[in-house]
Amino acid sequence: MTQAAPGALILDWGGVLTTPMNASFERWMELEDIDRESFRRHMRSLHNEPGSALHLVERGHLTASQFEAEVASGLRTASGSPVRPDGLLARMMAHLEHNEPVRQVVRQARAAGWRTAVLSNSWGNDYDLEDLEDLVEIVLLSQRINERKPDPAAFLLAAQAVDTDPQNCVFVDDLRRNVAGAQGVGMRAVLYRPGAEGHLRAAIGLVP
Repeated sequence: MTQAAPGALILDWGGVLTTPMNASFERWMELEDIDRESFRRHMRSLHNEPGSALHLVERGHLTASQFEAEVASGLRTASGSPVRPDGLLARMMAHLEHNEPVRQVVRQARAAGWRTAVLSNSWGNDYDLEDLEDLVEIVLLSQRINERKPDPAAFLLAAQAVDTDPQNCVFVDDLRRNVAGAQGVGMRAVLYRPGAEGHLRAAIGLVP
């Protein structure tokens, strides 16, 4: 196996190191009979409006329970009933699983000398930090660092944390806006889709 000169591999959590977020959301909506249009409309608004509850929780300015209440307030079941806010995030993410093919690439990158980190926009939900800290060297959660993707400061802080110039960092995310944000500070960036591990290996020079 040949390899590029080691740099830093920085990855998103949900949808990259895990199975797709939307798949877990879909299963949760099915089980709780959530009106899908209300969910999509409300989450789109939270993502796109500056200063929304989503932006605030990701920067550590709202608690998880406050965010759950805000999300639940915009949702209804198919029959028109309100959605219970307590434990909402755990229920929404209950069906996420490890994305083992990407995790294997991370292990190969570390073995080849690459620095490794997770940079995740956190909603205050539970992470298996023991598992993540075993997989990568550094775990950066937006609620803890008070910066969120795709803001440039989040990517620059991640590069600093792994002691690597942004130009020598490869960033992996499943959202285009975050990929664009990483590219904006000079990082090489990979828009991840399930099954794209070969492209990821090539991006960091891990060629069988």
